[in-house]
Amino acid sequence: MSIAEKLQTIAENEQRVYDKGYTDGYENGALPLTQIKKLNSVFDGSTFPENYDLVLHLKKPVDMQYCFKNSNVRSVTLTAVQAGDVMITFAFRDCINLQVFDMKDYKATITDITYAFYNSSKLKSIYGALDISRCPSTTAAFSGCTLLEDIDFVPNTIKVNISFSPCRYLNEKSIQSIIDGLADLTGQTTQTITFHATVGAKLTDEQKATITAKNWTLAY
Repeated sequence: MSIAEKLQTIAENEQRVYDKGYTDGYENGALPLTQIKKLNSVFDGSTFPENYDLVLHLKKPVDMQYCFKNSNVRSVTLTAVQAGDVMITFAFRDCINLQVFDMKDYKATITDITYAFYNSSKLKSIYGALDISRCPSTTAAFSGCTLLEDIDFVPNTIKVNISFSPCRYLNEKSIQSIIDGLADLTGQTTQTITFHATVGAKLTDEQKATITAKNWTLAY
C-alpha cells in the first residue's frame, strides 16, 4: 500500500483512529510523504494516540486546509526539501490538545491563514518564521490561542489587519518579531495590529513609534 493510500485509509477510518504503526520503520518515526500533493482534511477529526507528536516529511509544501481540524494531536512538525506555497485555512481549528507547531524546516510561503489556529486553546509555540506576505486576510487565525507564547514572522511580511487579542502570554521576542513583521504601509491604506491589553501595556515607546511609523494603527 502506498503512503497516499495509507493516508486515505486513515482519513476514511470510521473510528478516525490514527494507527501509530504507519510510521514504524521510518527514521525517528517520521512519515515520508514525498509524493503527496494535498493534505486537505486528511486528519480532520482523527484520534491520535495520547500525547502523539506527529512528524511529516514532504518533498515540498502542500495545501493543508482542514488537515488536523478537531483532532487531538499534541504537536505537529513539518519538513520539506523544496520551497512552495501552502494554504493552512482551518488547518488546526479546534485542536484543543495542540501545544506545538514546528515548521522551522518547512520552506513555505503561506497564502491563506484564516482560522488556521482557531480555538487551539493549548497552543504555546509556533516555531519557524511565518511568511504571510501573500495572505489577503488573517481573520481569526489566532482566535482562542490564549496560551500562545512563541511566534515568529519573516520581517515585513504582514500586510493586512492582524489580531493577537487573545494572546496575553506572548514573550518579548515574539512581540518584537510581530512588530518587525509589519510591512511598511507608508502611502497605503492603514491596517490595524491588535494585541491583548497585557501585551499592549508592555510595549515600549520605541515599539509604539515603530508601529505608527509604518502606518499601522495599534489597538489593545
